[in-house]
Amino acid sequence: MNNQPTVNKIRRGQGVCDPLQGVLKGARSILERKRSGAAPFFPSLLLLLVCLLMVPVSIFALTPADFQYSAEIKDATRPNTLYRIHLTPEMLDKCSPGCNDLRLLDKDNNDVPYVILQDILPADKVETYALQITHYEATDTQAEIIMKMPDTYRPVSAIELSIADRDFNKKAVLYASRNGTDWDFITQEGIYDFTSQVDLRKTRLQFSASDYPLYRLILTDADITTEGSQQTIHLKYEGLDFSAFGVKNKRVRINTVKASTAATAQQRVVYDQKVFNDLPAKLDDRKNTIVMVESAVPATSATLETSNPYYYRKVDVYYAIPTQRGIDSYAFYATHYVYSFPLVGQGASKDYLDLPPNPGRQYKFVVNNASNPPLIVKSVVLSWVKRDLFFVSLKGAGRTGNNDSGGYVLCFGGSGLKAPQYDLASFINQGNYFEKPFESVGSVVVASNAGYKPPAQQLSQRVEKAILTVVVVALVVLIGFWIYKLSKNVPWR
Repeated sequence: MNNQPTVNKIRRGQGVCDPLQGVLKGARSILERKRSGAAPFFPSLLLLLVCLLMVPVSIFALTPADFQYSAEIKDATRPNTLYRIHLTPEMLDKCSPGCNDLRLLDKDNNDVPYVILQDILPADKVETYALQITHYEATDTQAEIIMKMPDTYRPVSAIELSIADRDFNKKAVLYASRNGTDWDFITQEGIYDFTSQVDLRKTRLQFSASDYPLYRLILTDADITTEGSQQTIHLKYEGLDFSAFGVKNKRVRINTVKASTAATAQQRVVYDQKVFNDLPAKLDDRKNTIVMVESAVPATSATLETSNPYYYRKVDVYYAIPTQRGIDSYAFYATHYVYSFPLVGQGASKDYLDLPPNPGRQYKFVVNNASNPPLIVKSVVLSWVKRDLFFVSLKGAGRTGNNDSGGYVLCFGGSGLKAPQYDLASFINQGNYFEKPFESVGSVVVASNAGYKPPAQQLSQRVEKAILTVVVVALVVLIGFWIYKLSKNVPWR
């Protein structure tokens, strides 16, 4: 039981258990060799300490001190609840590309599983509900119908009347109510059928989305020129002249009434953006404008704001590829054309560029000026689909066993960490997150860690600590060996 915290720390490492297990096996082997006299003890001990230096830092439990930046999450206090955190441009810009170094820690520095998703909602599916007719009253010139929505429904924006009759023309007035007493006006339209003479029929009422449970429909004869007992309708549309005769004032039979939700043809996408002003621009030997933008945000497009009123330029887009030496090399992505021609009545402009996923932190834009005056870029706006982090606030977060949750810290800016793989992605993903009940965490404040040290400095500290450990162990062993030798020379009685 006393070793359990150490085991937990080892298990939280990312792919580093094997090196530590190798060191433990080496220590066991050295002790066995010492007992059997198969190898010198001090060289083997020195080799073991060197191996300890090679064990990655990440085998130990990560803490906020291992990251450059952190943000406290204070609103996630309800246990067993799915929470959403908006990853702001400031957070994404301070993370590594792809957010590989982002970790969510609880108050005991345990990893909290999370998943990062884009703020995209699919197109809404049209749902249709059969309305129950609860009241019907009719005279020779008017019919009143009261209808009830089902127990569960979404706001509707259309009502379709199923009418088998032909050759009719009615004025339809639709009202809605929540209590069956007070009725609010919804819409007034005409419904008609002239199919005996022309393919023209309308039995659908369109209106703004409404969530009322009760609807009242009043049908009256349309106000059309009458000749005896028959009606005549005269239509003109884009040069076409049509007259329908013999449309009688008569009752129509309504078989069913259905209400439907609004149809959304396109998915809803929410975008974030980051503006870069006062960018240093320079000219190359060909007089082309070079603009560099450094950021780790997951940009998918860039917008160039220029001070030139008229231009038509070719822009080559490059993205940075990090190398082992730490010097970025650039790969060509695509060529775009930007232009501006603000002539009154015939103006045209295009100032945005598509961008690739950037494994590095820099974009380079090369504007080909040719013989024109250099294009002056005032600012660059990077845009991307909004990113949200989802996690579950668990009961008794941490090893302290408390029944409350909370005390989470979002950490990022840690060098050398690989992207984590959590089981949560199997349950909360891009295709179903909008169907899950979740709560949004309020705005968080990003704080810098003044005590953060890069991995190189951490390694230097580890080397110094290991050397000191070697010296102390060697002195203790020598003193113990000297005491042992001295005790052998002392006669015991």
